[in-house]
Amino acid sequence: MTLTRRVAHLIFAAGILALAGCKSAGVPPNQPLQKDTLEEYAIVIVGLDSTMQSTWGPWTYSENSQTVNGVLGGALLRTLNVNKPGQGFVAMRVSPPLKNERFGPMEFVPADGEYRYKYCKGRKVPTVQVRAGDVIYAGSLLVGSNGPNLSLRFVYDMVGARRFVAANYPALADRLQAQPFEFFEVRTQPTCR
Repeated sequence: MTLTRRVAHLIFAAGILALAGCKSAGVPPNQPLQKDTLEEYAIVIVGLDSTMQSTWGPWTYSENSQTVNGVLGGALLRTLNVNKPGQGFVAMRVSPPLKNERFGPMEFVPADGEYRYKYCKGRKVPTVQVRAGDVIYAGSLLVGSNGPNLSLRFVYDMVGARRFVAANYPALADRLQAQPFEFFEVRTQPTCR
């Protein structure tokens, strides 16, 4: 893969920046989330600025190699979250993880549905480690595409995330913690060609 193509796939911006255009009201809540939800689940808050649908789920994590790999079959349904295109924050309910799992995006799909961008071998995926009872803000992703190429920038807006949670999930506001994405290389991904 050429350097130009690699750069076109992923562009990461380091630093703590405000997410341009990410309103504190964010994406309208799609399910009730209260403190009792935390007995069985974690809540992950993510900022999304994208014209593409995103699918999020568990990644197996290897401490030895510091890599991740996609989870197959029924295990994926445990924490599957599908988000419509949007500009704002999204609250995702995440099932309790198994040992050595991390949560992150699995794929992005353009509006025309012609191409699914998946994190295949060698790519780096933003992930977080969650436990039941967590309410975390992982960061914000600005996602764009040009055909089969994806551009992804990462920014951090804890102030905006706090406003979003206070406005939409006030019962969870005092539980919100910062836990920025960590980027791990995908070791293998059997569903990729």
